[in-house]
Amino acid sequence: SLVATKELLMGAGRPDEAWAAHKREISAYATLLGAPANTEAVAAFVEKRDPDFSSIPGI
Repeated sequence: SLVATKELLMGAGRPDEAWAAHKREISAYATLLGAPANTEAVAAFVEKRDPDFSSIPGI
């Protein structure tokens, strides 16, 4: 999600914190992968149509 991406970018920190930043990225990816918005986005891409997020709560 855009929110997760912004949080990861803002929390990247210094180069010596790269491993901690990597762990946060993996955690965010695992949370978002397979979520309803992700599923709809991938389906829309495969079907060559615009995504319809209107039925997904919180979007």
